[in-house]
Amino acid sequence: MENISYHVAAGKIDKDLLKEIICAVIEDDMGREGLKLKILMAISD
Repeated sequence: MENISYHVAAGKIDKDLLKEIICAVIEDDMGREGLKLKILMAISD
């Protein structure tokens, strides 16, 4: 989550993606490939 918070502060991860990430962490479902791809696309320049 430390890396996620950095990218939120940098403006690369928007509210909708952050909500999806937090829900996945709560549900212990961070292994979803679709979510991983969304995060990768958001943080890559």
